[in-house]
Order: sequence, then C-alpha cells, then structure tokens
Amino acid sequence: MDKTYYDLLELFSESGCPICSYKKTFEEQSLDGLFYEFVTDPEIRQKLRNQGGFCQDHLRRVFDARPSILGISIVYEDLLNTSLKNENYPVINHCPLCQIWKDKIHHLENILQKRWKDFKSIWGEYTFFCTVHQNEIKLTSSIRSELQELTLKSLKNIDENLKSFIQKFDYQAKKDTITIEESNSWQEVLEFFAGQRLRKSHHIHSRK
Repeated sequence: MDKTYYDLLELFSESGCPICSYKKTFEEQSLDGLFYEFVTDPEIRQKLRNQGGFCQDHLRRVFDARPSILGISIVYEDLLNTSLKNENYPVINHCPLCQIWKDKIHHLENILQKRWKDFKSIWGEYTFFCTVHQNEIKLTSSIRSELQELTLKSLKNIDENLKSFIQKFDYQAKKDTITIEESNSWQEVLEFFAGQRLRKSHHIHSRK
C-alpha cells in the first residue's frame, strides 16, 4: 500500500473530515512544486498564462501557504504584465491546483473502496465526512451508507460537546472545566458545514 493509504489511515482516527485534512496538506505540498516549475520552466509558465492562473479559492491557499513569496511575485507579475499588454483581464480556464486535486480524488476513492474495513475500524469519535466530501467522493452504496451512519454518530458527539461548551461558557461557570473536546467542537462544526479544513494542517508522511 502506498503512502496515501497510511496518511489517510492516520487522519481517520482524528477529529474532523479526513478528506479535508488530507486535501489542505496535499495542496500546500503541491504548491511548492508548482511554483518551482512556474519559475524555472518557460513552457509551463506559458501554460499557466493560457489557464489564467489559479482560481479564487486556491489563490487564498497560495496566500496562506506562501510557498515562495519570490516565486509568487515572479509568476503573478508575469500574469499582470500579460494582462496589461493585452489590455484585458485573464479568464481562468483550468486552475492547475484544481486539476491536480481532481486527479488525486480518483486515487483516494480506489484506496477507500479497497481498504474500507481498515478505515472503518479506526474511525474516531469526532471523525466525519463534511457536506462537500460526502458528495464529491464516489463510493459504493454500502460503504456510503456506513460512512453516513458513522458521520451521524460523530456529529451527535460533537453536538453534545458544543451544547456543554455553550453552557459552561456562561459567566457564572468556571472556564477551567471546559474540556479540549468541548473547546474544539465549535471549530469542528464550522469545518463540517464549510467543507474544508480551517484548523492548522496535519503533517502527512510525504512531507518527510
């Protein structure tokens, strides 16, 4: 089994959506390689010009991750200069990071299908599939049913923590009685509805 399997397996035991967590770190890692190629390879830079650059969502990822400030400056000066010469704004045809993730999804689906029992057995108490990835990841009907059942159970656990957090946050309550699980609950519920990892990225094996 490849590194992706072990990366996912680790994330399935932790709180939040494992696909969101994997995606955030995967994209941050991919940006390092992409900007190196954009700066050093003229043909790939031309391809990026034709594509119109990154989509809005992934530009935010670029801003947050900042793989190379010099690289970002060089690439986007080039895009800006092209726009000024052509006297028009670029139209984003194919975001390079969207395409990389689209290709990766198929690999994730294959791993989940083949080794679902492994992932199911390690499913954490606060693990869930977010609203986006319940639809984006294509799985068999039986696996999807089990996944939804496990997600529902985790969301109920998070809801209990969230209710307790709200109650304990009353000015009369002692703040030191709030548990880590309770303090995480509001972040977890935001991630469920947002369909993305909002907390700090997990380190996955391929970073080593």
